[in-house]
Amino acid sequence: MSALEEDVLALWREVLELPEFGFDDNFFEAGGTHEQGFRLISRLEQRFNKVYHLSWILAAPTPREQTRWLQSVWMEGDGEPPFPEEEPDPDAWRKQFQSAFPIQSIKQVAPSDRLSRVCFIHSPGRSGSTLLRTMLAGHPDLFAPPELELLLFPDMQTRYHGLLQGWADLHGLNAAVTSLWNCSEEETNRLIQQWHDENLSTFEIFRLLQERARPRLLVDKTPSSAAVEAALLRCEAWFTEPLYIHLVRHPLASIRSWKSSHFEQVLHAPPRSAAEVNWLLSHQNVLNLLGHLGEDRLIQIRYEDLVTEPEKTMRRLARFLQIEYQDSLLDPYTGDRMTKYSSGRIGGDKKFHLRRSIDRSGADGARRLPEDGKLLPETVGLARSFGYTDL
Repeated sequence: MSALEEDVLALWREVLELPEFGFDDNFFEAGGTHEQGFRLISRLEQRFNKVYHLSWILAAPTPREQTRWLQSVWMEGDGEPPFPEEEPDPDAWRKQFQSAFPIQSIKQVAPSDRLSRVCFIHSPGRSGSTLLRTMLAGHPDLFAPPELELLLFPDMQTRYHGLLQGWADLHGLNAAVTSLWNCSEEETNRLIQQWHDENLSTFEIFRLLQERARPRLLVDKTPSSAAVEAALLRCEAWFTEPLYIHLVRHPLASIRSWKSSHFEQVLHAPPRSAAEVNWLLSHQNVLNLLGHLGEDRLIQIRYEDLVTEPEKTMRRLARFLQIEYQDSLLDPYTGDRMTKYSSGRIGGDKKFHLRRSIDRSGADGARRLPEDGKLLPETVGLARSFGYTDL
């Protein structure tokens, strides 16, 4: 057994408290829990100084399978990837999203019964949305929690299964409830479990959050929503003239960030093609479904401008949101901005917590590097429309 295999097996045995746990034994068959899974991922991150995800255990439920992932080219090794590589296929992904998240499931709401105004940040993953929402969370007139993951689903039980029965490791709703109800983590879990048992609609959950947050404007930052047409259509169907921040970033920079964040552990798909398809479909959906809105309801922000000219960008956003500009918008690392929970879980982008100030060097990624692959023509055309040239 190699040193890497011995390290991985030792971590599994330690977390599961099973000294005889074998290299081919299964986490779930051994009775592994969510809490043990979280501890295992945390220990692996500490050991290898990388960003990993709880749902990785679903794809690699044995130490042998997990070691194979660690040795693969996807995770900076030289071994075979866990899944075959594939070319980006936007049409196939769009059909899968349409099947998994049908438009027919959208609750129809009369204009008089719609929820009050809300602001949505729409962007692909790895576009800087965690930084932006955390900056906005510093304003007293805004309530900007991590990913709520509500727009994708019609009700709480569908949401639970859609988020892999807790293995998706997304705790934005928990952070929002803990803050708004001023309760402990245990009380938060009980309340959300009650909503699940009663199978409240996600429309009703939005209403409850808005009531608690009032008079603050709720800001929902959930990158997965942009890739799904049904989610974007719910915005217009459920809320009264919602506001939209369309956040864009250079596609090659987003793809590199996606790959280094190991999102293949979340989607269980080849990272390079998944990253480009996610970037392309998300922006196409936003423009196709919301692009007709006027400048009073839709604003486009470039990530590169956010990190190089943060004050200018946030003043522009303050005018759009009709709030008074405050310097607190420029310091996302001070105050309680719902970035960590008492259990140690992190909300949103794990890499965000590796910094202590806005990183201007993030804008340097807006250029082609020698290792970047070829982009689809549709991606190139859309990126150029956003002002990106080095493609």
